[in-house]
Amino acid sequence: TSVKKAIGSLCPDIVYPNYQDNDYAKVIIDKKSIKNIKENLGQIDDEFLRSLLWNDLWQMVLDQKLSVVSFLEIVEFQGLAENNNDTLKSILSHVALSLKAYFPEDTIEWKAKKQKWVKFFESAYLIKIEDQKENIDRQKMWFENLVLISESPELHDKFATMLKAPGKGIKLSFEVDQDRRWNLLYKIASYGHKDSISLLNYEKNRDPSKRGEMNALYVESVEPRKETKEKMLRRVVNGSKKESLGQLKAIMGGLFPENQKALQREFSDRYYEMLKTIIKKDDHLMIGNFTKSLVPTLCDDESTTKLKDFMSAEKLPFGVMKSLKRALQENDRCVGIKALLKDEKQPKVL
Repeated sequence: TSVKKAIGSLCPDIVYPNYQDNDYAKVIIDKKSIKNIKENLGQIDDEFLRSLLWNDLWQMVLDQKLSVVSFLEIVEFQGLAENNNDTLKSILSHVALSLKAYFPEDTIEWKAKKQKWVKFFESAYLIKIEDQKENIDRQKMWFENLVLISESPELHDKFATMLKAPGKGIKLSFEVDQDRRWNLLYKIASYGHKDSISLLNYEKNRDPSKRGEMNALYVESVEPRKETKEKMLRRVVNGSKKESLGQLKAIMGGLFPENQKALQREFSDRYYEMLKTIIKKDDHLMIGNFTKSLVPTLCDDESTTKLKDFMSAEKLPFGVMKSLKRALQENDRCVGIKALLKDEKQPKVL
């Protein structure tokens, strides 16, 4: 579109067509603007405009218009210094998704590139935790996101120390409450930490509440052993009058976190047989939870094929079909996001 009034004027550093969010539209930011956003976003005083730019950058990642690495680079240079809590919370959640769900790990090279980013953000978050000693809310945000993205054994050892000896491991200005303790334990248990079982027994005694019982099931389910997954899946499929839907939901929710996709792959074919068994029981709440919690979307073409074949071969309840279509859409999106990153000649890694 030709804009006559702009003819002869200097070219702007950043062009943003949805200023003040007055339009209902998806924005694709041009390459020059993205370059200048990477260098200067923090200099924009308008908090609302910064929020809009961050939201649109992430939408471009989801739409495969901007690579995960390009997004992480912008976070590295501009996002970590964001001073609006709501915007920062959104940025950090997108960093976690980028690292946990959308970064390729199918080769040694890509695993190494991902680990460099993980270590960078782990170190950056630890510095932020130290810097925010006087601002407890901000420190809590950085700590919770550190737990979310953490992968290094050294950091998980510190989490274990925090559970064994409150006040040690990582120094915080607030007390780690019971919910956060369960989150720490779930994280290290998902990576098979050597102290997971003893710490689980300790937390069970420390928190004998109903909520504690659910969290304990959640942690038990996440143990990265095939035998554990077999046992827990049998409990879910066979059911028991002694176990409530809440207990079964806790088991299903804990079974296959993002870092156990390789283990989930071993059960992908059986999922569809188990789903047919669950459907026959005609328990709508159980059917819905089983479908959403355990559908094997492994971010590959094989998952797409299996989902499509199952949906076309079976007469499924409306709710199941809807959930599987959403899972299919997310799987295809994940495949596309990873493919865009791999298509870049030499993605920059720290």
